[in-house]
Amino acid sequence: MWHEPPGGYGVGLPPGVSPSSSDPSPGEPLALASVVLGILSVVMSLCCVGLPLGVVGIVLGAVALTRIKAGQSKTMAVTGIALSVLGPVLYVVLTMFGAAFSAFSSVLGP
Repeated sequence: MWHEPPGGYGVGLPPGVSPSSSDPSPGEPLALASVVLGILSVVMSLCCVGLPLGVVGIVLGAVALTRIKAGQSKTMAVTGIALSVLGPVLYVVLTMFGAAFSAFSSVLGP
């Protein structure tokens, strides 16, 4: 014989918690876009595409931070900004390393 759980809220939820209150909020879509662009900027920093992706990711993350309410989690927007900053920095470092390697190889000869 089937018995309902106490409280009548369904399986797995304690009494006093409704199913609608346990649903996570969808979050800010611009924060998600910032994270995706940040990851892409880090990966694509090996070629010249990482720099513009990082700049767009920084802008989207900053806009998402201003749109997120005080009670919501800002982790995704901050992560997107951090990754979006890391991509262009990595691009600049790799470009400077390549230029230095090229200069040394021309000085030392073949």
